[in-house]
Amino acid sequence: MLKEPRKKRKPPRKTEKKPEFTRVYRYGCKITDGAPIAYEQMRAGHKYRNELVAIERERREKAMTIMHSVAPHVEKLQVEIEQIKELIGSKEDELKALRQKDRRRTSSKELSAELATLRKRKKELIDEYKPKKDAAYESKAYKTASADMEEEDKEARLAARKATTAYWGTYGIIEQSTKKIRKGAPPQFHPWRGDGSIGVQMQRVMTPASAFGGKDDRAVLTPDPDGKHLIIRLRLKDRGGKVYVTCRARYHRPLPEGVRIRWIKLVCRRVATHDKWSVQFTLSRPTPWPKRRGFGTLAVNLGWRKLPNGDVRALSWLDDAGERGELILPKEQVGRLSKSESLQSIRDRNMDTVKLQLSSWLKTAENLPDWIQERLKTLSAWRSQVPLASVVLFWRKNRFEGDEKLFDEAEAWRKQDKHLYEWQANNRRKYQAWRRDLYRNFAAKMTDRYDLLLLANVKFKQIQDKPKPEEETDEMRVARERKSITAPYELQQTLANGFHEVQKFDPKNLTAKHHGCGKLSQTSDPASMTHHCEHCGETYDQDHNHCQNLLAELSKAAVAA
Repeated sequence: MLKEPRKKRKPPRKTEKKPEFTRVYRYGCKITDGAPIAYEQMRAGHKYRNELVAIERERREKAMTIMHSVAPHVEKLQVEIEQIKELIGSKEDELKALRQKDRRRTSSKELSAELATLRKRKKELIDEYKPKKDAAYESKAYKTASADMEEEDKEARLAARKATTAYWGTYGIIEQSTKKIRKGAPPQFHPWRGDGSIGVQMQRVMTPASAFGGKDDRAVLTPDPDGKHLIIRLRLKDRGGKVYVTCRARYHRPLPEGVRIRWIKLVCRRVATHDKWSVQFTLSRPTPWPKRRGFGTLAVNLGWRKLPNGDVRALSWLDDAGERGELILPKEQVGRLSKSESLQSIRDRNMDTVKLQLSSWLKTAENLPDWIQERLKTLSAWRSQVPLASVVLFWRKNRFEGDEKLFDEAEAWRKQDKHLYEWQANNRRKYQAWRRDLYRNFAAKMTDRYDLLLLANVKFKQIQDKPKPEEETDEMRVARERKSITAPYELQQTLANGFHEVQKFDPKNLTAKHHGCGKLSQTSDPASMTHHCEHCGETYDQDHNHCQNLLAELSKAAVAA
């Protein structure tokens, strides 16, 4: 009797994914049980990430080879670009050597002209290369030739996941963080520094109420008897034996009702030689999170200025009613950051001294063990204190005859450097925490009063990148020196996240154009707070002028609409 053919299953109906709005609640914590497992999982996650980076870099090399085979004209352009980059590098080295010889920021007109010509040619080649490269990757010939390569890449990723000892929540965090690894610049390997994250993804519905009830052992939340802390137990592993980690968190604000817990992560950040742990709840809800909302419009300028009394002005603001104000960083707080920089200078000088002593000793000492010569063979090139400190720690466990004097000096240096490093890192961390709290409180205060925020569309991350020495202007140098003080990008994001509505305008001429007469008035000193308009004779604050121009731009946009 013949069997009837099995009916094909209908494909699942595609349902439109409902939007979700997420927010992260963060609490400082300490691990009370399962710390070795937590560190082991962080290390496994770090190895897994670097393995994914190695796979992606290999895929890019193969893809480049295939692309060159189907589009040889693109390969010629790339070779020409590499050659001109090498030539630019050699000219920059010449200019650097000239400045080191003169011990000042001199410049050769001939070298500068050559560099300008070479950079212009490089830009032209890159502008020609990019569209042709993109077209080659999108071509049918490339897609046909790269099909096997893409399949090998997929198998390599699956094999890496299978081989990792990281539990599913931990490797889920890594895969989430490397989603965009195939785009942009080639991914880089990260050295192990003790930082990392582990966690649990709640695939089935979990709410704060069910977590506090203790019915679901994926995450059990128990209030501490003191009423200020929360005991959190996470199940990192289920199959093959359950594995748990427990932490005690400072419960400074309650989890909201009517939300779903998506992730619970334990995050470790290395501060000097100590670990700072926090637990992060990723919460979602089907409707937008409520925001504070006032009435009116606020224009802000994030042009930071150093005031005569030593304070730093991080922001100037002006509302549509004419009220104006400033956000000031007191010099006492800014001094913390300056102290951290001076401590780094002391550490560098101390390291130079001990490097000189060790180098002289290595040249004259006899019968030295092979390990110390091998570990210190590149000593002169070291800039960081970390490798030298690790050598001294290894040396402490492997003493040998005749090392008494130099070892004592090296060990004294290591202890002193550790003290200075702790001081420096904690000083910076405390300042950054104070500044973050100041910015959040300021944003909350402003969102209570206003509902619309006006900003110049400035890419602070690009401004703060360090340019080539010969390309750096005084304005760029000031921006880099003060970015660590005011962190304008952080302030910009804090304000934008808090307001109900944000409008950004082209920053061109917002500061240079005088709001009174409407004419451009270029300043000879961008760092100065005030400027005298040569057209109408008025002296005004440059930052407040910027805010007034923002309000004027809003009026123009409203009329045009």
